[in-house]
Amino acid sequence: MTKSNLSTGSYKDETRRGGQAPIWLLVLLQLFLAAAVVCGGQRLGPALVFALIGSQASLLGMWFALAPNPRLVKTSATAGGVVVLTVVLCRGLGENDLEWFFATSAITGLTALAVSLLRVLGLRVSRPGGGPPRNSRWYLQFSLRVLLGAMLAVAVFAAALRHYGLPTGAADLATIVFALAIGCGLASVAVILVWSALSPYDVALRTLVAAAVSLLTAWIAFSGMEATHIDPGGLWFQIVLMYTVTTWCSLMIVRAAGYRITPVSHALVRKDAVGPVKSGRGVSDGNI
Repeated sequence: MTKSNLSTGSYKDETRRGGQAPIWLLVLLQLFLAAAVVCGGQRLGPALVFALIGSQASLLGMWFALAPNPRLVKTSATAGGVVVLTVVLCRGLGENDLEWFFATSAITGLTALAVSLLRVLGLRVSRPGGGPPRNSRWYLQFSLRVLLGAMLAVAVFAAALRHYGLPTGAADLATIVFALAIGCGLASVAVILVWSALSPYDVALRTLVAAAVSLLTAWIAFSGMEATHIDPGGLWFQIVLMYTVTTWCSLMIVRAAGYRITPVSHALVRKDAVGPVKSGRGVSDGNI
């Protein structure tokens, strides 16, 4: 068993050779939740609607920060995803206000920034033993299934915009500050949830830290809203807790698929074990 320093402890190789859940289950879950928000609308309640869409925005930011895809692809997909999530959020809340676009953008961007700290610390999210690196010559090529899926996504995206329209409203300073405050709070929870769900450390420690950070953030949101009288404090307390549960469940699917937080040095050792890497722009084994 290979051991490497993981900033504050030792890394344990928890790779399993069988029974891994397919990562597309996460995609199906997110599509189901988005459909529930669109169909359920205001019957779900504003707290649950915002928590679900906020969780999806955070997952989008995590993908942007950790995926090995080209920056142009990631930027385009993330921008489109933010617009789609904004439309779904406005539909669920029954409010077509521009402030929800800023809120969704802030959650996605600040989560991506927070999760990027993993790279600064020399860590990454990968699936150890996931196979040899892809050939860089095929890096920008897509299968027919992927192209058809992309065309379908663009068609649904265009139809949704035509039916629901883009959010409207004034982009004043108060709206931007409100969105940044929401983004900072949820991004701080998101980065802890990534560590809690995908870290190889003791499950009790990970669970306690995640619960403590979530409750602290919920209390800060409650106090801030009560002090400023922007929204009921209890509403945002519920939003943070629901967001935590939804995001953690989604990340547990990622964990069930075999992904873990690993040191880059450990990943390089695993990559050398499966064969030499060809010169050029390759993709590391199994990372997201």
